[in-house]
Amino acid sequence: MHTSRKPQGDTGKGTVMGWRLPGERLTPAGWGMLFAVFLLPVLGVGLLLDALVQLVFGWCLGVWCWF
Repeated sequence: MHTSRKPQGDTGKGTVMGWRLPGERLTPAGWGMLFAVFLLPVLGVGLLLDALVQLVFGWCLGVWCWF
C-alpha cells in the first residue's frame, strides 16, 4: 500500500485548482481594530500628558503649540 506524505509543515493551503492564493494580510476590519485598540489610547494619553505639562509648567511641547 502506497501512502503519499506531505512535507513537514505543509498544510495544503496556498493553491486552489492550480491558482496560487495571496499571502496572509490584515483586513480593513483588522486595521480598524488596530487603530481603535492601540493607536487611539496612545494618542489620548499623549494629549493628556501634553496638556498636563502645559498647565503645570507652562511649556508648550506638542499639539497644543499649534493652537
